[in-house]
Amino acid sequence: MIHNHEAEQSVLGAILLDGIVMEKSNLKVEFFRSHGHQKIFAAIEKIHLCGEPITLVTVTKELGKALHTIGGVRYLSELADSVPTLETFEQQQRLVFEAFFSVVK
Repeated sequence: MIHNHEAEQSVLGAILLDGIVMEKSNLKVEFFRSHGHQKIFAAIEKIHLCGEPITLVTVTKELGKALHTIGGVRYLSELADSVPTLETFEQQQRLVFEAFFSVVK
């Protein structure tokens, strides 16, 4: 199974760093191969659909008891801290798409 873990991390980190980039996202939960990343994105998506700001605090709250299954607040912080720039969001998103659609073919 093709999986681009680093691209998934980069996309999620960019969204956590600045939730506004979610406006540029065309991703769906199922595009993420990592189960933990699926949970994180589902929480982000729910927050976004409710019109709430996407922050480490809101995502942590939304994940609730599932937070420990994805590595806790520490992992969320690491995702956000690992993004050097938001400029690569669309490129990283494309890599997630490519990995997903190469498996679907």
